[in-house]
Amino acid sequence: RLDRARRWGLLPQPELDLPLVELALLRGDLGAARRVLATARPPAWQRADLAYAAGLTEARAGDVAAALSGFRRALELEPGFRAARENLAAALVAFGRDEEARALLAAAPAATGPPPGEQVP
Repeated sequence: RLDRARRWGLLPQPELDLPLVELALLRGDLGAARRVLATARPPAWQRADLAYAAGLTEARAGDVAAALSGFRRALELEPGFRAARENLAAALVAFGRDEEARALLAAAPAATGPPPGEQVP
């Protein structure tokens, strides 16, 4: 449905991309989340919030390597993105790269994003 809506020009607003991904993730519909990310304008890899959402989507799909890419890209675009940094560290630990995760967290600049303990979709 999301694909058709985009093709028909019903979802051109970039501000809807993140809420649509979040809704798809809440519903457990990884395919819909991936479709929104694939058709986002500007592309997901040009927006920190969507790169982060791509990381979350892939992490939930079990593709930790792709999740690493999404979280890394979010940090490239917004170095203070706390949730991206913390999820990247968790993904690194999943790969057995504990030292890299510790260094990443230790080198954190002033953080942005939700305060500690706030639920992330």
